[in-house]
Formats: sequence, C-alpha cells, structure tokens
Amino acid sequence: MKTCIKEEIITDMYQQNFAFCIDSMEFIEQYLQEKRKTGQYNMKTIRTGLFDLFYFVKTTALRDFTKKMLFEYFQNLNTRMIKTRNSSKQLAYATKLTYYRILHAFFRSYEEFVDDEQYKNPFPSKSRFKFTPPKILSYEEIEKKRENSTFTIEEIKYVLQKAYNVSLSGSRMIQRLIFPELILLIFCGMRNSEVCTIKKANLNIEKRFLSTGTEENAKKSKKLLVFPFPEGIQDILREYVLELENLYPDTEWLFPNAIGDKHGNVRRISNFLASISQKKRFKTHMFRKTLSTFRMNDPNHRCPDTIEETLTGHAITSVLRKNYDQYSLEMRRRDYDDYFPTEYKQILEFLAELV
Repeated sequence: MKTCIKEEIITDMYQQNFAFCIDSMEFIEQYLQEKRKTGQYNMKTIRTGLFDLFYFVKTTALRDFTKKMLFEYFQNLNTRMIKTRNSSKQLAYATKLTYYRILHAFFRSYEEFVDDEQYKNPFPSKSRFKFTPPKILSYEEIEKKRENSTFTIEEIKYVLQKAYNVSLSGSRMIQRLIFPELILLIFCGMRNSEVCTIKKANLNIEKRFLSTGTEENAKKSKKLLVFPFPEGIQDILREYVLELENLYPDTEWLFPNAIGDKHGNVRRISNFLASISQKKRFKTHMFRKTLSTFRMNDPNHRCPDTIEETLTGHAITSVLRKNYDQYSLEMRRRDYDDYFPTEYKQILEFLAELV
C-alpha cells in the first residue's frame, strides 16, 4: 500500500545525510508509521536501530543493501565501544540482539513490500553471524553487581533526607514534589514512569492505594496497575495534595510538570538521584528491585513469587493467578501488609522523625 511521505521525515533524513531514493523513503515512512502504533518508547528504539545502520552503510536505495554490508555492520556493532561517565565499555549484548531483531523485521517487511522474485533479502541468518556472548562473571563480581543494583536501608534513609532537604529549601513546587515521589517509589515498587503519570483522582489516601499505567508508555503491560502503600505515609501524602491543590487547582496530575498542565518528566527523579549518588550510582529502578529483594528474602515472612509479581505490577507467570484467581483490592492490600518487609519498618520510623 502506497503512502504519502511526510515532509518532516524527508527533512529529518536528509539532515542526517540519508539520501535515499523516493521508493526507499516511501517504504521507510510507511514502516515507521506502522511501528508508531507500538508505543513511543518502542518506536524510538526501532528508529535508533534503523538509523544506526543507515549511518554505517552509505547507499541511496534499500535494494542496494547486500549481505556483505550488513555483515560488516554487525561486525562493527559487535566490537563497538561506548563512552560512560568515567571510562568506555562494550555495547551491551542485549542491545546488539535488539538491533539485530529490529533489522531482521525491517528487511523482512521490505521483502514483502517489494514483492519481486528477483529481490534477495540481504539479511544474514543467525548461523552466519553470532555476537560475542557476555562475559561469565565470577561469584565475587556477581555479588558486587547485586549490591550495586539495590539500596541498603541506610542508603534509602540518605536519599529521603536529601529529598526532604530539597523540599524545605526549594521555593518551587517542582522541588517539593520530589520527596513524595520518592516515597511512592520506595514503598510501592513502581517504575519511575508509572509514578510520574499518576492522576490525582486515582490516589485514595484513606483506603491506602493508587492506580496508574493509564497513560501510553507508562508501563509494559496493558492493564491498569494498582499499588497499595503503608499507613505511615498517609499524612505526608495528605499535606502534599493540599499544597498541590492550592498551587495547581486545575491540574489532573499528582506530580505535574513545572507549569502544571502535563505529567512530570521521568528525568526529574533520575537527575536528582544522579546528583546525590555516592560510591555507587543511584537509579530509579533500584527502588523497585530493592523492595522485591527485601520482601522475597524477609527472614520472618518470605513473600511468594506469584504475590510479589502482582504487588509490583510485573507480568504474571502463574497460570492460576493470571486466569483464575480473582485478586481483589482487599486481598492485594492484605498481602501488602502481610509481606511488608521487616527492615522497611526502619524507614517508616525514620520518616516519622524526619517530618
């Protein structure tokens, strides 16, 4: 099916020195338009993978791509080094596989688009090209990596203290909302994008739960996500909501942007954590992983895997839980309280003294 090529994509392609013929441009536009339906973040990954190849292979038509060109590209990808803050490291194995799958799907679609028996798909088979597998870590390296991917209780207290100081010293609402945002990240196990897209109407302080995930790209699953939270943070949330209503009475978002008309930027908390990181780099996903780790390793009451998946909004792997178990809000809140990590009570005590 033929489509009109949008002017912005032509301009974008030419600005990046991709001088494709009109037929190739038409297919690329059609392909990207179709992939937009899969979500903004997925679309961004696909676009990055395609443009990375186009940067490497200089040609004017998709028909001119050869197996040799693609083979050389994957060789380059396999040995590519990327710069980090203090050093350089090889491109992640998972990233290489992602690019490989993106290009495999792209050229397979182009083959169907061309519909010509004389056209030969240039994409090399997996048997002809294999990326160097990731290094097998020693036990000591595994332990170090594990420690760097979660917080200790003292580190969580440190983060909360820093956020509270910012909320007191900051004159703008954008600074004061960092503290309640972090509290929900710590106690609910949400993704950063899920916290940023909570609506005021979806927070129930009295019943101790909130729902999120209704915005595009805010989550990985396609279902509404529900998260309970402990009694110890209710007063903090009440005070925050009152202040929010005074400053932004018309906003629908619990954590809006600086103007109040849109939901918050996911980089806000990431940038804050980067600014206070100590020996290890603090990341938003570490809160989610830390809560699960403490719940599933609690010496007093270990949380079963299926319940942990549900409480943190992960994809459910249990057939019974996925298809048969009617998991109500009351049951979810009951499990949240029953499996609340023993050591997390220290954080609630710290908050009570802090505020």
